[in-house]
Amino acid sequence: MVFCLKNTGMPIKKIREFVDLSRRAEQTLPQRCEILMAHKRDVEGRIASMKSNWPK
Repeated sequence: MVFCLKNTGMPIKKIREFVDLSRRAEQTLPQRCEILMAHKRDVEGRIASMKSNWPK
């Protein structure tokens, strides 16, 4: 999971936060989901930006 997050450009600080939350079990599930959803939105935004700048 850590390698996937790093390979998609998540900052190390956020990865550490995610891992720390993971160690605290189920009660941190909402926070971990929000981190992943925010990262997904960021990646999708970067993809859309790259597509719009791609030569046609």
